[in-house]
Amino acid sequence: MKLIHRNRVAIALVSLLTALLLLGGCASIRESTQAASDASQAAEQAAAEAAQAAAEAKQVATDATTAANAATSASQAAAHAAKVATKAASDAAYAINQLSQAAGIASSQPSPDPQLTKIATVEGITEYRLDNGLRVLLFPDEGAEQTSVVITYFVGSR
Repeated sequence: MKLIHRNRVAIALVSLLTALLLLGGCASIRESTQAASDASQAAEQAAAEAAQAAAEAKQVATDATTAANAATSASQAAAHAAKVATKAASDAAYAINQLSQAAGIASSQPSPDPQLTKIATVEGITEYRLDNGLRVLLFPDEGAEQTSVVITYFVGSR
């Protein structure tokens, strides 16, 4: 940007020097006045072009800053999404582990391959029963960022 500005200033100076040389070689005052006017116009035009180039450079810098900020925001959002996905996977693994342990505690001798039987579905809640008697109620909520496990033991007489 500074290089463009310097080049335009240099062009204006060359134009001014050319005008001064013309002034020295002019025979009449009218020609001298015209040469000075031409040099002045050339200098004004060079200054206007330099100002326009500076404004364009400022806009390019603003656009680059905006793009960098958007890239940073996208990177932060991706990192947060990865963190949430990792937490969900961890919660799911914990829930599976807890259900497996509960199935082993509910029966005196765990089955090598427990069978899951669907019993009923009411208002989005599905009841399953393992062959060892364990009841599992599944209520999926895709809008939640975490997995919850609630275990209830029925003990005593009925």
